Amino acid sequence: MKTIRINFFQMLAYMRRDRMLFAACLAPILAGFLFQFAIPLLEAALTDWFHVPAIIVPYYALIDIFFAMLSPAMFCFVSAMVALEETDEKTAAYLFVTPLGRNGYLAARLGIPSAAAFLVTSVLMPVFKLTSLSTVDIILLAAGGTLQGIIISLLILTFSSNKLEGMDMQNRIWEPVGQFLNRLRCEDVTRDTAVKVPGYKETLEEMERIREKGEAVMQQLPQEQRQLLLEWMAKLEDMSSLEGPKAYSQGYVDGCVMPSDIVSQQGIEFIDAGDPGRGQGIEEAGTECPEIALHFSLVM
Repeated sequence: MKTIRINFFQMLAYMRRDRMLFAACLAPILAGFLFQFAIPLLEAALTDWFHVPAIIVPYYALIDIFFAMLSPAMFCFVSAMVALEETDEKTAAYLFVTPLGRNGYLAARLGIPSAAAFLVTSVLMPVFKLTSLSTVDIILLAAGGTLQGIIISLLILTFSSNKLEGMDMQNRIWEPVGQFLNRLRCEDVTRDTAVKVPGYKETLEEMERIREKGEAVMQQLPQEQRQLLLEWMAKLEDMSSLEGPKAYSQGYVDGCVMPSDIVSQQGIEFIDAGDPGRGQGIEEAGTECPEIALHFSLVM
C-alpha cells in the first residue's frame, strides 16, 4: 500500500508540472460555477426574450448528469495521459518489475483517481446541482460517472500509444466507437446481420434523393409556408417513432398473448380503453401500448 501511495504522489507531482493536466482537474469546479450561476441567468434572459415559461429548465436534469460525468472523465483522462507519457518514456515497464507491480501500478493510475473522482463528484453535486436530488441519486450518479471515467481511460490506453495520440480522442477513439455504434443501427442496411425487408433499402435510398430535392425547393418558399412544412414533417417523424412501439405491442398481443385460434374460438375482441361501456366482463390484457390501453372482453 505504501508503494501505491508513493507512486500516486509521483503522478500528482507530474501533474503540477503539466499545466494542461492541472487545469483539467480544476475544470469540474469551474464548470460547476458556470452551471450554477450562468445557466439560470441565461434561462431568465431567454424566457423574457421569447416570452415562454421555460427553455433550458426541462434539460436541467441532463446538465446534472453531465456534471456527474465531468469529474471522473477529467480525472481518469489525466491519469491516462500520465500513463501514456510513462509508456512513451519506457518508465512504466521498469515500474512493473518493482515492488509496485502491475496491480499496484493500475491501482495508482486508475483505482485511486477513480475513487477520488467519486468523492469529488459526491461533494460537488449537492453544491452545484440544478435539480432536487436525493442522497441516493447523487451516489448513483457519482458511481455511474466513475464507471464512465474508467471506460474513457481504458479506451485512451487501448487506442493510443503515446500522449499525443491520447489527446487526439476525436479521430482515434470516438470516431471508431461512433462507427461501431452506427453499425448497430437499423439504418445500416449493408451489414451482414441486417434484417432483409423487401423494398426497404430501395425506399431508403429514394427517400434520401427526394429529401435533397425537397430541401432545395423549401428554401425557395416563403418563411410562413416553410415553417408550416417543417412542423408537418416533425409531426410525421413523431408519428413514425410511435408506430414502432405500437406495432410491436400489437404484434405481441396478437401473436403471443392471444393466438389467432383462441381469438376465433372464444370470440374475443379488443376495444378502446376510452369506451368502457362496450361488452361485458372487461379484463386487462396485461400488455399496454404507449398510446392506448388494450382491453379485451368475452362476447357471450
